[in-house]
Amino acid sequence: MNLADFINKLYQFCEGQIEIRPLPGKQGFFDIEDVAGIKAHCAKYQKSNLYFGVGTRDGKGGCKENIVHTPCVWCDLDFKTTPREVAAQNLKEFPFKPSIIVKSGGGIHLYWLLKEPAEKDDITAIEDINHRIVDQLGGDHNACDVARVLRVPGTKNRKPEYNPAPLCEVTQQNDFFYTLDDFLEILPESTHKNKKSKETASSENVKDPEWLTTAMQGVDTKETSRNATGTKIGGYFINKLPVHDVLTILKSWNRNNKPPLDEKELQTIVKSVSRYSPELSLKNRNRVDISNVYDSARMIDEYNEYIKNLKQNRFITGINEIDKRIRGVAGGEVLTFIARSGSFKTAILQNLLKNYIQHSAWGAGFFSIEMPVASLAERYLEILDGSTGREVENLFRDKSQADIKKAAITQFIKDLERLFIVPTRVSLSDVAAYVQLIEREKNIKIGVIGIDYMGLMEGPGISEYEIISRLSIGLKSTAKLLNIPVIVLAQVNRKGGGGTNEISLDMGRGSGAIEEAADFVLGLWQAENDTGEKDLICKILKNRKGPVGSRWKLDLIPQTLQIGADAEKYESPGKAKGGF
Repeated sequence: MNLADFINKLYQFCEGQIEIRPLPGKQGFFDIEDVAGIKAHCAKYQKSNLYFGVGTRDGKGGCKENIVHTPCVWCDLDFKTTPREVAAQNLKEFPFKPSIIVKSGGGIHLYWLLKEPAEKDDITAIEDINHRIVDQLGGDHNACDVARVLRVPGTKNRKPEYNPAPLCEVTQQNDFFYTLDDFLEILPESTHKNKKSKETASSENVKDPEWLTTAMQGVDTKETSRNATGTKIGGYFINKLPVHDVLTILKSWNRNNKPPLDEKELQTIVKSVSRYSPELSLKNRNRVDISNVYDSARMIDEYNEYIKNLKQNRFITGINEIDKRIRGVAGGEVLTFIARSGSFKTAILQNLLKNYIQHSAWGAGFFSIEMPVASLAERYLEILDGSTGREVENLFRDKSQADIKKAAITQFIKDLERLFIVPTRVSLSDVAAYVQLIEREKNIKIGVIGIDYMGLMEGPGISEYEIISRLSIGLKSTAKLLNIPVIVLAQVNRKGGGGTNEISLDMGRGSGAIEEAADFVLGLWQAENDTGEKDLICKILKNRKGPVGSRWKLDLIPQTLQIGADAEKYESPGKAKGGF
């Protein structure tokens, strides 16, 4: 890509002028179409370091107030601070593929083009996103301001340390376009932004909210209220202070409680609210710090913590033969079901979440994007009572069965009191926010979330494949951030076809990303048996903890959507017996 192509690609939707800034030299402003003028100015100052303003200018200056349009968000990444290998790995894991990559001579400049150029009102968002990207990739926070100038492709990097001067050139360009919301919904808030906020807050006389003053006086009531109050206090301070300071504040508050909580409870509260802290989220995973180095003793400590967490919260499907092989889904792990429509995948998720809350003191979040609440309620009434959908409907319509209906409702509310349905389309950031909201408002810890289904979530990208691929990777990050198991349903791609063909791993939409991001993948399909009826078959397609390839006929009652704990070994027609 030459300079003319670069300019046309970057500024194809923009108005304003392009600033060329030679150092040393005199800056110039050129119409977007005046490529010849830009080239001439660069040739005049070819022995200088040549930069261009990413955002177009009004021709009066190169400051923030002179910005007209901003065509992209960007990241300036220097290999001296982020080694080339680390940068490559960071970029591989990053959910947004760059539209343009420029080799700057000492690093790379990454550009993500916007579907529509950003206006002046979007300047704060542009800078916010740039800082978020830098956090993830290890770039330069000083290069995030909207008036930033970056090296002109096709010119030389003439810094004194380079001899000979390397060429700045475009190495990759793709037709990827994004919206600002794509980045704001997926990427965690920047630590750089939070640090600035803390500095501002500390320099101002900011008053604490009135509820905090009352809460710090202590609680003289039952334990649940103490935990709820402690969580509220911890959540208020966690993004303002280091974790150890939050624990100190909770200890001070706890001395006023009658009776006080055990110190282990305080630590549990801090751990719970910390998962929403930007300082502890995944964006710090690539920072070069001794805390990221594990020796053998620390590895054992980490594994002991993993085992401890498994005891506290390991998601068990309740299907014995499956559980024997995958050994439970831990916090930070993702279990994905891929299946065709009509393969009872929503019924599977409903049964799994029901099983969880009936054997755990924690709650479950169910993001039902496809199915309305009334349908879910009827289906759960079928599952709990062993009735058909018609029988449930008749029960609620028939006034003569009022007593039976009342008993069914009472049992329904009791059995599902720790299940929380969110029947709206959500993004990845919405999922985390809803978990936090439910925990705060319902005074219960969420131990698992289920999503029905991935293809209906909001996500960045152009094609369906691209969106699904990024959501798959993002869901894994969300599971790690929340430190809870995530169970997600996904549909098959065109290769999956229809009918009763066996599901394979490459049939999932965005299959490469699903395979990479999920810890466990189970495939569901219906197979016709000797009597002409259809059995529901589950195949273990991916298993981080054990063997794959085994197929199991599930104990499904189609009329009532109930799925039992037993499963029988299934052999596909024409397959040899054996396997795991």
